[in-house]
Amino acid sequence: MPSTRCAVIGCCNSRKKLRKWKTGHCPIHQCNLGTSRCDCPPPFRLFTFPTLRKNKEARQKWIELINRQDPANKNKRVCSVHFPDREPSMENPYPVLDLGYSDTKPSVSKMRRRSLANNYPTTVKPGKRAAYRKLRFEEPSPTDIESEKTTWEEEQNEERTQNEETASLDPPPVGIQTRDAKGQKGAMMKCLRTSRKVKFYTGLPDRDGKRSLAPALVKKQLARKNRLPKSLSKREQLLLVLMRLRLGLQNEDLADRFEVPAGFAARVFYAWVRLLSQHLQGLVAFPSRELIMQTLPECFLPEYKRLRCIVDCAEVPIEAPRDARLQAVTWSDYKRCHAVKYLIGLTPLGFICFVSKGWGARVLDRQLIVNSGFLDSLEPSDVVMAERGFPIQKELLMKGATLVIPPGVQGQEEMMGVDALQAKKIAHLRTNVERAVDRIRWFRLIREALPLTLLPLVDDIVVVCAALCNLLPPLANSE
Repeated sequence: MPSTRCAVIGCCNSRKKLRKWKTGHCPIHQCNLGTSRCDCPPPFRLFTFPTLRKNKEARQKWIELINRQDPANKNKRVCSVHFPDREPSMENPYPVLDLGYSDTKPSVSKMRRRSLANNYPTTVKPGKRAAYRKLRFEEPSPTDIESEKTTWEEEQNEERTQNEETASLDPPPVGIQTRDAKGQKGAMMKCLRTSRKVKFYTGLPDRDGKRSLAPALVKKQLARKNRLPKSLSKREQLLLVLMRLRLGLQNEDLADRFEVPAGFAARVFYAWVRLLSQHLQGLVAFPSRELIMQTLPECFLPEYKRLRCIVDCAEVPIEAPRDARLQAVTWSDYKRCHAVKYLIGLTPLGFICFVSKGWGARVLDRQLIVNSGFLDSLEPSDVVMAERGFPIQKELLMKGATLVIPPGVQGQEEMMGVDALQAKKIAHLRTNVERAVDRIRWFRLIREALPLTLLPLVDDIVVVCAALCNLLPPLANSE
C-alpha cells in the first residue's frame, strides 16, 4: 500500500517520515518524541484536500495551485510547509509556498544551455576557468587569464580575512580549548586542580582518587579491544565518563566540551563503563565477619554485635518503554514513574557491600532478595537488619541467620512503649542506608530518567557509582 505523502512537486514529507521522527529522542525533555511527556511540535503536518461536498471551490483552487495530474487522490496530502501560517487559516487558506515550480523561472534545459553559453562558477580556480571557456568555443587571452587569477586571489584573501575576524570575535566557550600539535590538555583537565573541583565534576573524593583510577593495565587493552581513536588521551576519556555519570551530561554537551564528535563520546562512554564495572567490582564485596566486628561502631553494641549487613531497595528511574508489557513491569507506585529496582547491602560502617542485578520496579522485596544471590553471602549466626517490608525470616532461618526489623502494631491500637523505643532505635541505626542510597543518587545520570539507549548498561552504571561511593569517607564512625 503506498504511503500517504505530500502532493507538491519535489516535497518528500510523508506519514512514514513522521513515524520515523517519533522514534527519535528529545534532548529537551529527555524522553521519546511524540510521547505525552514531550510537547515539542512535529516538523510538519499533513492536511487533506477540501471535499467536493463542503468546499468545491477551495478544492479546485488547491488542485490548480498544486499543478499536477490527479493530485487529490486518497493518498495525497499537502504538508504545513507550503502554508504561510503552517496550516490552512482564514487569512491564508491556500498552499502558496515552495510549490516546486514558478511561472517566471525558465525550464531546466534553458537554464543549462544558458549556463554553458554564458556563465561559469566565480569561485573556480583560474586553471579551471579556461576549461569553462572552451565550452563557449572561445580562446582565452593572456589578459583574461591574468585578470581571472588576480580576482581569484583577491577572493581567497578576503575570505581568509573574514575567517580570522570571526575567530577573533567568537572565542571558544568555557571548558573548551583547542589542542595544538603537541597534544596539550584542554581546559577541562586544567580545571581539576583542587579536590573540590574533582569531587564536583567526577564524584571522586580528591585528586589522589583521580590518579588511582587511571590504571596502567587498561592502557593497551582498551585501545586494542574497543578500537577507539586516539583523539583523546586515556585521562581525558576517563574524565568524560566520570563527568557524564556525575553531572548527567548529554553526548552533544560532552562533544562540545572535549571537541570530539558526539558518536565518539558515546562510544567512549560505552567502552569505559563496562571496563570500570569489571575492574571496580572488587570495591563492592562482602567483607569477612572478623573485619566487620573489628570496625563495628559503638552504636550497634552490645545488642547487635553480630550485625553483618543492612539491606534496603533503591530504584533508578528510566524513560517509559514503548512496549506495554515492559511498562507494566517497570512501573513504580512508590516513585510514580518507570524504574529499575536494586537490592543494596550496607556494612555497619556505611560501605556498600552488595548490589543486585536490576529488576522491574513491580518486583516484590522478598522475591528480589531471594533471587538476587544475597543469601549465599551470609553465614550462620549472622544478623541482617531491614525494614518491615522484608518478610524473609524463613529464608534467613534456613541459612542460620537472624532478621532484625522494627516491631509493628500487630492488631493493637497503638504500639507499646518498649516496642516504640526499639523501633526508634532501629530506625536510627538504619539512617546510614538512606544516606548511602542518597550518595548513589548524587550521580545525576541515575537520579533523573535514564535514557532507554543506556538501559543495557544500567547494571554496570549502578556498580560503578556504588564503587565510587565506597571511595568516600565512611558514613559511621568506628570508634
